[in-house]
Amino acid sequence: MTTPNYSFMLDTPRTNSLWNLTRIFRMVEWITAAGIPAIPHINASTRADWKKWVDICKSFPDSRFCSMEFQTGLGNGVDADARRNKYLDNLQDLQIACGGRIHPIVLGGIQAAERLAKICPSFSVVDTTPFMKTMKRRKPLLWGASRNWQLVSTRNLEDLSQRLQDNINDQRAWYHSKFGITSDGKLLQPPLYPAA
Repeated sequence: MTTPNYSFMLDTPRTNSLWNLTRIFRMVEWITAAGIPAIPHINASTRADWKKWVDICKSFPDSRFCSMEFQTGLGNGVDADARRNKYLDNLQDLQIACGGRIHPIVLGGIQAAERLAKICPSFSVVDTTPFMKTMKRRKPLLWGASRNWQLVSTRNLEDLSQRLQDNINDQRAWYHSKFGITSDGKLLQPPLYPAA
């Protein structure tokens, strides 16, 4: 189970981020105490925050997974690309410090997937696009750098489960072709450093 994504806002006092960092750690403790393996949600806004995550990851060498969110704070705004790249630079430093064993579960991170493929030996992307497009009665029309989705009407009360599965499969195949991933999930281009 992943911990909640407690926000680190840039326009609030620093104590807000420190409190939310503490909440993430407490959630890991509570989830683990309940007998459920916990996946921490990495949120950081300063070098000190990232150093803390490096120290934690080094303290738990058997831990492999983390979750990261790229949709809101790193996905929107005038300087979103710069903030996303800085975040990915710090993730790369974390990966190097941990021997490349960290497997991020990325929420809303399609903009970051190409770079993630270069710095992570493996990662997972959680994408709601196939579900949302299915609910809006759409199917992919064109392949290429971006997707075009065509409205294809359905009958009243028609079961959408097959369309959802088709949209998931098609979106996965598009990601694989776009980011150089083979059908068995292997990267065509290895990460920038050797994995431990």
